Amino acid sequence: MQAKVLRLFILLAVVFQSSILVAQDISTIFEQKPFTFSGSLNLNQMATYRNVSYSSENPYTFFANGNATFTFYGISAPFNFSYSNQQTNYSHPFNFNHFGMQPSWKWIKTYIGFNSMTFSPYSLNGHQFLGGGVELTPPGLGLRFSAMYGRLIKAVEWQPDNPSFPPYYQRLGYAAKVGYSGKSGDYEVTIFKAFDKKNSIDPVPDSLGIAPQENMVYTVKLGKTIIEKVKLSGTYAGSALTRDTKQTDNAEQVKSREFFLINPNATTSYSYALKGSADYLGTGYTVGVAYERIQPNYSTLGAYYNNNDMENIALTFSKQLMQGKLNVSGSGGKQRNNLDKSKVSTSNQFLGNLNIAYAPSQRVNVSTSYSNYSFFTHMKTPFEQINTTNPYQNIDTLNFVQISHSASVNTSYVLGALDSKHSKKIVMVNLSYQQSANRQEGVGVLNSSYFYQGNVAYSYSILPINMSLTTSFMGVYSYMPSVQRQLMAGPVFGVGKSFFDKKLTTSTSLAYNFSTKDGDFTGGVYSIRFGGGYSYQKAHRLNFSFAFIYKDNRMDIIKPKSYEFTGNIGYTYSFDQNR
Repeated sequence: MQAKVLRLFILLAVVFQSSILVAQDISTIFEQKPFTFSGSLNLNQMATYRNVSYSSENPYTFFANGNATFTFYGISAPFNFSYSNQQTNYSHPFNFNHFGMQPSWKWIKTYIGFNSMTFSPYSLNGHQFLGGGVELTPPGLGLRFSAMYGRLIKAVEWQPDNPSFPPYYQRLGYAAKVGYSGKSGDYEVTIFKAFDKKNSIDPVPDSLGIAPQENMVYTVKLGKTIIEKVKLSGTYAGSALTRDTKQTDNAEQVKSREFFLINPNATTSYSYALKGSADYLGTGYTVGVAYERIQPNYSTLGAYYNNNDMENIALTFSKQLMQGKLNVSGSGGKQRNNLDKSKVSTSNQFLGNLNIAYAPSQRVNVSTSYSNYSFFTHMKTPFEQINTTNPYQNIDTLNFVQISHSASVNTSYVLGALDSKHSKKIVMVNLSYQQSANRQEGVGVLNSSYFYQGNVAYSYSILPINMSLTTSFMGVYSYMPSVQRQLMAGPVFGVGKSFFDKKLTTSTSLAYNFSTKDGDFTGGVYSIRFGGGYSYQKAHRLNFSFAFIYKDNRMDIIKPKSYEFTGNIGYTYSFDQNR
């Protein structure tokens, strides 16, 4: 079945493409430049010395990445790659070392190698794959077509000696999307299928609860503008997920016509998600209503994370005031869960977000925001960057945090004359608050965490000599109920200077931060950094950085005092035929 469907997708793409190419005037091809190219190559190597050794860490790291675009008579072929000598993918189902390219010509774009595509928020949504894809958007017809086929997850064998690394079946997937946009409206249909290969890894213990899965999702999207300024849009998605394709018991399921790509069994579940909105576009303002409902067991194998068991209804608005100096936007509504009444309790809560940006003059800029919508993000505190010397450490680990409440205030004020040619002085104050539930590889931590972060900074630039002086004081306070309270705070001082018409840039920084846990002093970190770069003929750039960090960790009984030194040298070559 999969092979037949794949051949059908390829046939549709070829017919779709060929029928349009016949109408094209291919004589214009030879009016293009025969060959052009541009891109960049980045090479970085880093060496680290510590008085505390880690057996799993390589003291030398080599990292390379690059991108280039070659054009031959109007046919564009961009590609990118990345590589590291660190064994970043030995136990992980996703690849860091990869190569991908996206050749394109006019309205035809293809994907080859490692890439990611988005077909629908409820099906294939930005998931990396190794394979091929195509996007066709012929001009003047309003039609668009997309298709892909590839490996979503690589096979990882079960390692009894390393139980913290779970096994993974090899997962393949394919998708197709057909859409039309015109005076009658916007229409789109998407089909996505993902399946695990049963024999891609050796048998694993049943106690792990890991089995090969299969999933099909179809999505229908509609949009139309009526009564000139009223815009309606809606999306409906249906998902069929088989959690164990090895099961042969089919007595409890009857194959559904719309899910024609899977063979259901007793572990197959069906679910749906829908989303709609209606907006009125006024003069200088917009108001609307939005609705979303995702069933409790809704899931897709084409996204890293997806929410379910929720229903949202909200009013949205945006408005410009004071001749565009003040912009206000936001939404407010209600969310509830336990849609199938299977849980003991039901949560009903008000959800909203508010964004305000105010710029009364070139001297003052203020922005503030608040949201209690849930979203996933890769979050790091500023001290993680200040207190580490290796930017590639744990580069193969996907650490995500689910944020459920967030608020921030950012302000900046320019001191002195705005048109001064001698100096520039800026004061910045940033405050933020976040409530989160930590997640790593999809595993949730029960306790919520509360983060408060603040930063006050002052920057003084001496323009005639290309020098800048910065000083800041930042602090992070985290609170986990019934577990711990932690505070980190400290100052940072920095000096930057450029030479030889800004071809050579240098920077130096000194930092200190201390930490407390439940009110008790737990240690401090001192850091000294020096870095810079030299540019030659716009094509060559040499970067260097050196860092020394001394840590006084009172929580480490064996070796409370440690230090590390890191040197990093990088080279970037930018090439452009038209330069």
